[in-house]
Amino acid sequence: MAFGTLVRRDPFFPFHRALGTVPADPGPRFSPQIDAVEEENLFRVTAELPGLDASDFHVAIEDGVLTLEGEKKSRLEGAEGEESSRPSYRRVETRWGHFVRRLRFGVEVDEDAVSARYENGVLEIVVPKAPESSRARTIPVTTA
Repeated sequence: MAFGTLVRRDPFFPFHRALGTVPADPGPRFSPQIDAVEEENLFRVTAELPGLDASDFHVAIEDGVLTLEGEKKSRLEGAEGEESSRPSYRRVETRWGHFVRRLRFGVEVDEDAVSARYENGVLEIVVPKAPESSRARTIPVTTA
């Protein structure tokens, strides 16, 4: 068997098949998909956050590292004590859980001018590049 074709075996497959159910995939947790585009004077970062409210995540930038952190809550959990009202799921493909995404820029950015806008499940973050740094200067070399 080739390395790329390994399949995880479910020892309870006959049980699930007899009941006509498919177990929840214990695969990876939710992690937002991110696109980062560099333009002449800024970076534009978009993140897909379907089903989240703006209060479910936060954006921070420190020392040139943009951090997107939050949590997508599961819709599978019913109210406490209401076991009979919980639906019987046949298939679950949605992901949920705590997430952290970090993005480091290869140039200096203007951290005070970063802005973010969230609409229709898409977060757009604009990170302006810092103006040409005045820190770079020519150092005269003296000889003995």
